[in-house]
Amino acid sequence: MLVTVVAAAGVVSLGIGLYIGIGDVSQPGTEPVVPVTSGPTFPAVTVTVPSEVEDTLTVRDETGTLSIVVPDSWSDTSGGPWSRGTETVGIQVGASPDLDAWRTGWGTPGVFVGVTAELTLDDAFGDWGDSCRDDGEEPLAAAGFVGTIHRWIDCGPEGSTFLEGAAVAGSGELLVYQAVLLGDADAVWSKRVLDTLSYQP
Repeated sequence: MLVTVVAAAGVVSLGIGLYIGIGDVSQPGTEPVVPVTSGPTFPAVTVTVPSEVEDTLTVRDETGTLSIVVPDSWSDTSGGPWSRGTETVGIQVGASPDLDAWRTGWGTPGVFVGVTAELTLDDAFGDWGDSCRDDGEEPLAAAGFVGTIHRWIDCGPEGSTFLEGAAVAGSGELLVYQAVLLGDADAVWSKRVLDTLSYQP
């Protein structure tokens, strides 16, 4: 097994335009609903695992509490504290072929997963009607969290799909899941991210 350590910003501004996260998802050129500030750098640990179809990466936050499995082509990763303004609200991991490109448009696949005890379901979902077409909701169940994924399609000129999910654990913690998908392969990986998501507080 090959272990690769990837340095990434722990307090991360992930998103379409400025940020992908709780209530902060914003279209390019607009202000996010909830601002995110930069902070100390924390490492995201990335482990390469052989696969019969495609090599994968296990991306963990810097505490080792939260992890996801993504394709190894999504090698631009992040992990660490998740902040809202100057306040740390939880932990997060993210992965994409290019996080900067993912933040600024609809043309790059990628995923964000955050866990927080400070925010609620009311904070989780944005309105993407100006850039996408509403395609309804589907159940979300992962790592003991239960909730809903809202699906948006035909996003931007690329016609990509944007998934925005929120789910609650029995302990009351909130899971936020967001992904941009550009084809069938990305859709398969979106499901695998949720199937392999691990949260061990």
